[in-house]
Amino acid sequence: MRRLALCVLAAMFLFVLPAAAEEVSPEAATSFIKAKNLVAQGKLDEAIKELDTTISLNPKLYLAYFLRGMLYEGKKRYDEAIADYSKTIELHAFVGPYIQRARCYMYKGQAAPALADFAKAEAMSPNNGDIYLNRAVLYFSLKQYDKAQQDIDKARKAGKKVPEEFAQKVKEAAGGGGTSPGGTSGATEKEEGGVEKESKPQPPPPTTPGATTTPTAEGLPQLIKRVLPGVVKIYAYDISGNLADTGSGFFINKQGWLITNHHVLENKTHAKAKVGKKLYPIKGVMAVSRKEKWDLALAQVDAPPGSYSVLPLAQTIPEVGERIVVVGAPLGFEQSVSEGIVAAVRVVSQADLPKIPVLQVTAPISPGSSGGPVLNLKGEVVGVISFLFPHGQNVNFAIPVEYVRKLEAASPQPLAKVMLDQETIQAQAFYEYGKKQYNAGNYEEALAAFKKAVQLYDKYARAYNYLGLTYRKLKKYREAEKAYVTAVKLNPRSAVYVYNLGFLYYLAESYKDARQVFEVALKLAPKDADVNLMLGKTCVHLKDRVEAARRYEALKQLDAAKAQELYRLINR
Repeated sequence: MRRLALCVLAAMFLFVLPAAAEEVSPEAATSFIKAKNLVAQGKLDEAIKELDTTISLNPKLYLAYFLRGMLYEGKKRYDEAIADYSKTIELHAFVGPYIQRARCYMYKGQAAPALADFAKAEAMSPNNGDIYLNRAVLYFSLKQYDKAQQDIDKARKAGKKVPEEFAQKVKEAAGGGGTSPGGTSGATEKEEGGVEKESKPQPPPPTTPGATTTPTAEGLPQLIKRVLPGVVKIYAYDISGNLADTGSGFFINKQGWLITNHHVLENKTHAKAKVGKKLYPIKGVMAVSRKEKWDLALAQVDAPPGSYSVLPLAQTIPEVGERIVVVGAPLGFEQSVSEGIVAAVRVVSQADLPKIPVLQVTAPISPGSSGGPVLNLKGEVVGVISFLFPHGQNVNFAIPVEYVRKLEAASPQPLAKVMLDQETIQAQAFYEYGKKQYNAGNYEEALAAFKKAVQLYDKYARAYNYLGLTYRKLKKYREAEKAYVTAVKLNPRSAVYVYNLGFLYYLAESYKDARQVFEVALKLAPKDADVNLMLGKTCVHLKDRVEAARRYEALKQLDAAKAQELYRLINR
C-alpha cells in the first residue's frame, strides 16, 4: 500500500550550533546541511531521519548528535535526547549539551543529574545566564528558594532577562519562610482519579539564538526596536516554484533597495521578502558580487514606502573588540538578535570564499542568518553576515560595509536572468522544449527532453511531473509512477502532482491507492472540480456511495457538468 502523508510541524530548537572541529566527508556534510534545512522548513521527522543518515556516514560528527538531541527534546523523547547529548559530550564537550541534558533531566524529575550538569556547564561558562535561569527553576521546584534567588541574581548579572512573574514568585518564597507562593506548602499535581505525583520542574522555553545575553549598552533595546523593521526574512524559490532557501536582508533606502548575500539568491528564479507580517516580491536584482568575490546582492523589493525602516551604513570599519549586534532569521526564526564582538579582521584562505578582509565576529549565527546586518551600537550597518567557519565555535564572518558601497546599481533584472547557473538554464530550456513536443504529440522526443532536464537539475519537480505525463502517454505506467512520486516528494504541496499520481492509479484500476492519493489532493485543493470528480468516481468503484454522494454535493457548487457526470455514475 502506497501512503502519502503531508504534515506541517513547528520547530522550537533555537540554540545556535557550534561548528565541527574534525574533518567531515562531503557526503556527511551534505546530509547534515540537508537536515538543518529540513529543520528550517519545519520537517522535523524527516530531519531526524536525515541525521540518522549523517551519523551513519560520520559517527564522530558531534553536531549531528547535538541537533538530533534537540529534535528529540522538542518531541518530548527525553531518554533519546539525553543519549544524544551524552554522545555529543563524549565527542566534543562544550556548554550547550550540558545545559540541554540538564533540562531533559528536569523534565524527567531527576534533580541530581540535572544539578551535576549545571555545575559542569557553570565551570565551563561562568557568564552564561541560561545556566543560572534554568537552575533557578530547578531550585524553585525543590523549594530551595534562597538558592533560586541567588541564581536569578547571577542570571541578571550575566545579562540574562528573567521573567518578572517568576522572579517575583521566587522573591516572595525566599522571604516567606519556605512556603511556596500562594501560601500552600508542599503542593503536588493530581492526575485523574486523585493519584498524586511529584511535581516536575519545568525549564523556561528556549530563547532565540543569541538572545541568551542582553546588550549592555544603555538604550540598546530601543535601538533594536528601531532597526528591526528594516530587517527581513527572504524566501527564495527554484525553477519548480519550490522553496529552496531562506535568508535575511536589510533595506538601505526608501526605494526598497535591499542588501543580502549572493548565495541566498543564487540559482533561484524568484524570491519574496517578509516585511512586517506581509510578503512582498523581490522584483529584480540590481547588482551582484558572486560568493567567491564579495558574496553580496542588491535587490529591489516591491514593498510600500513606510512599511519598513532604513538602516544607515557606517562610515568606518569597527575596531577589534568593539561590540556588535546581528539581526536575522537563523534556522528560519525571523528577527532574532544576537550579540558579540569583532574578534578580528582577516582574509580566510578557502577556495569558494571571498578573497577580501572580512570581519570575524563572535555573535552566534546559523543557516538563515546569511544576509543579515551586523550593527554597531549606534545602529549603523558595519557588515553583512556571510559564512561561518567549520572548525570552531561562534567563529563567524561578515562582509565589511565598504563593499556594499562598491556595488554599482543598474536597472532591476529578473532573478532568473541574473542568478541561474548555466546547467539550470539548460534544464529550463530542455523543459520548455519538452512541453512543446508533448503538446504536439511527439512523446518520444518530449521524453528525451524531460529526461535531460531532470539530469541537469535533479530537483526539477515540474519536469518530473511532465515526465510522468509523457510516460503515461507512452503507456509506461511503472516509469510514470516513479516520476510522479519524485515530483510529489520534491513539492508535496502541489495538488496537481498529487492528482496526476492518483489519476494514474485510477487508470490502473488500483482504486484503494487512487482514493488515498485523491484524498490528499482534496486536502490541498478542496474546491478543485477534477479532484472532487475523480475521488467521487473512485469511491463508486469501491462501493462507497456515501462519500461519492458527498463529492456530488460539492460538485454541484463547483461544476454542474461534472456533477451530472458523477451523478450518472452513482445511479448507473
